[in-house]
Amino acid sequence: YRDYQERVSLIKENQEIYKGLQKTVESIASQFGISLSNSDYLLWRLYNVMSIGARLSITPYVIYPNRKIFLLFNQSLKTTILSQSKDLFNQYVPRVAEKNEAYFYEFLYLLVTHWPDFYKTIIYQVPPCEIGLFFNSDIEHMHYMKTNLLFMYHDKINVTIIDSEELTEFEEKSRSLDFVMINFILPEQIKLKVPYISV
Repeated sequence: YRDYQERVSLIKENQEIYKGLQKTVESIASQFGISLSNSDYLLWRLYNVMSIGARLSITPYVIYPNRKIFLLFNQSLKTTILSQSKDLFNQYVPRVAEKNEAYFYEFLYLLVTHWPDFYKTIIYQVPPCEIGLFFNSDIEHMHYMKTNLLFMYHDKINVTIIDSEELTEFEEKSRSLDFVMINFILPEQIKLKVPYISV
């Protein structure tokens, strides 16, 4: 730790990167009301990666090929957090940000994986997934499935039992949902607008 402090204090470029990362993290914590404990560890992890990034001339995707995919497929990342974090990163760490957009995704990946309160904050801001159940079995079985899903996923989902006599009605009623579970093979003429799975 002392060695890092000395290395940062001796070279102006290192100071700029470290202080920029510190301002970025503190600004994110302030804007989103996120607790920032053990910030030294987080900042040194960020500094290690970003100080290397500032000196590289090759594309960082060779080193970090999966970060952007990991983050963009993570439903928890709200657009506002993503865009504001990126603006702060670009503002306070321009030496790294201008190299390649991939460094921002590496930065964000490190926040998600090394700052538990940051991850918890974005998790709790995500609205529950709206799931619909439409089975060709008895209603009791759908209630049983609903109870099990709610037990497993708690407040991260809302489950609706779709009450419909006709498949055409089912198609219409499913449009407001995020995801549908059925227990039969869907006929080709029924084209659902939402993702579905047959269980």
